[in-house]
Amino acid sequence: MKINKIISLLVAMFLIVATIPALNVSAAVSLSTKEQLFINAVLNGDSSLNLSGYKMTVNQLNEAEKKLLYLHPEVWHYYSNCNYNYSGNYVTKITSFNYKNGYTKSSIKSSLKEIEDLTNPIFAGIKYGWSDVEKALYFHDYICVNYYYDNEIYGIRENANFHMYELLTEGKGVCQSYSFLYKYLLDRVGIENYVVVSDIKDSDHAWNVVNIGGKWYHVDVTYGDPIIAKNKDVTLDFYGQVEHNYFLLSNSQINDGNHNNWYNPLGTNPVCVDYTGGELWQNADSAIVYENGYWYYLDYDAGGLVRTDDFSRYTYLASLENKWYKGGNKNSWYYGYYSGIAAYNGRIFYTDSYRIYSYDIANHNVDQIAYLNTMENGSFFGFVMNGKEMNLLITKDIFNYYTKGNYSMEKYVLCNGGHGDFAAWRVLGNGKIYNCSICGAVFDFTDEISGDADGNGKVDTVDLGALKLALAGVSSCKALADMDKNGVVNTTDLANLKLKLAGIKG
Repeated sequence: MKINKIISLLVAMFLIVATIPALNVSAAVSLSTKEQLFINAVLNGDSSLNLSGYKMTVNQLNEAEKKLLYLHPEVWHYYSNCNYNYSGNYVTKITSFNYKNGYTKSSIKSSLKEIEDLTNPIFAGIKYGWSDVEKALYFHDYICVNYYYDNEIYGIRENANFHMYELLTEGKGVCQSYSFLYKYLLDRVGIENYVVVSDIKDSDHAWNVVNIGGKWYHVDVTYGDPIIAKNKDVTLDFYGQVEHNYFLLSNSQINDGNHNNWYNPLGTNPVCVDYTGGELWQNADSAIVYENGYWYYLDYDAGGLVRTDDFSRYTYLASLENKWYKGGNKNSWYYGYYSGIAAYNGRIFYTDSYRIYSYDIANHNVDQIAYLNTMENGSFFGFVMNGKEMNLLITKDIFNYYTKGNYSMEKYVLCNGGHGDFAAWRVLGNGKIYNCSICGAVFDFTDEISGDADGNGKVDTVDLGALKLALAGVSSCKALADMDKNGVVNTTDLANLKLKLAGIKG
C-alpha cells in the first residue's frame, strides 16, 4: 500500500539475551551541572531540590525543563512550571515539582519500570548484526503496526494521548507520542536522534531526525502509519499497515507543505541529506518483516510477496491477487494491497480479500490456511499478529463502511491440523473454541489439558499413541498434542508427554 491509497493523509540471537544499553541521550546536547541535577531529581521523583550555590536563573530552569522533555521522552509524569524560591536573580530551591495526578516517588519509579517492561519485547525482536538502518526501520514499522493514531485530537484535544507512556499502555497516541517513543527506542540502541517540531496546517507536528553513519535523515513515524480520514468518532487506522514514504528523507524531500519551518528545540537544525543506499522500502505496500536472514514485504508493482537482504534488489517469491473486493461483491473492488504481514516460525503470513496465506521459507510453498466461508459481512482489510494469534479487520468497504464504524474484528490462531503443517483456526465463543474454516471441524479447548492428545479429558498412555499418530500426520487436529504450544508437534512433545506421565513434569 503506497501512495495509491489516495486518502492516506497522515498518518538476535545474542542481542535478545544481552542487556539492553542504558538510555543514550544525544551526545551533542551538553548539560550543565545544575541542569543535570534538575533532570536527575525529576527522574528520581524527588519532592524538592536545593539549588543554592548553583546560580540557576529562571531562564536556565526553563531550559532545563525543555531538555528534560526532549531528551527523556520516558518522563511523562512531570508538568512544567514547578514551584520555587529565589533570591535576587537566582533560584535557590525548588519547593515542589508539578507531577502528574499526584504521582509519588514510588509510583514514578513504577511507571518508568513499566515502560521498560513494555518496550523490552520490542528490543527482543532485534537480530544480531543488524545495521542502524535496519534497526531504525524495524522500530518504525513496529510502532506503525502495533499502535494507532488517537482521533481524540480532532475532538477534545486535551483528551488525546501526547505521551509515549500512554501510547504504550493504551495503544494510541498523536505525533508527539509517536516521535517520543521512536526516540526512546533509538536512544536505547545508541542511535543519535532528536525530536523536531513545526507548524503545519494550523497544528503543531513532531517527528524525528536520525543520525546514521554520520549523516542526518528525517523519519516521520506518524506519517508512516496511514489513516483514512480525520474523524473524532471512530478509529480510522489502516489496520496493521505501513507506509515508508517518510523514512530517511533529506531536508528538500521533507519540505512537502506539511513539514515546513521545522526546528530542533535543543539546538541547531541538522542538515539532512538524501539517502544513497538501497531504499526498496519505498516500494513496500505493507510492513517489512524479518525472518531467517531476509526482509519480506508485499510489493504491488512486483505482483506479490518479495524479499531482500540489502534493500537494493529484491527476489520475487509469490503472487498475490491485487483486487480487494467491496461489500462481498466480486464485481467491485479496490486495486492495491490492504493486507497486513507477519513472520512466525519460518513462515510469512499475509492475506488477500478473503484468504489467509502462509509462505514456507524453507521449501517456498504457499499454503492457504484459512478463508472466509462467506463475504456477506465483508473482506479482510488488514491484520496484526502476536505470536500464533492473528487479529483481522473485516468490513464491507474500507472507506464507506469502516469509516462509519461498521466493521468487526476476528481472531484466528495457528494450529497444527490435517491441512499441511499449519491451519488457521477461527476463535469462537470464550476464546477456547476453534473452528477450522477449511474442513469445518470444531474443537473446544475450554477444558484443555496439556498432553491430552486424544482429547478425552485425561492424560494417559493412550495419549502416547495419539501423539505418535499426530507425528505421522494422521491426526485430524494436532493442537492438543502440541505440549509446548510452539505450533509444531515433534519428538520434543513426545518426550514431554512421557515426563508428564512419569510425574516428572506438570
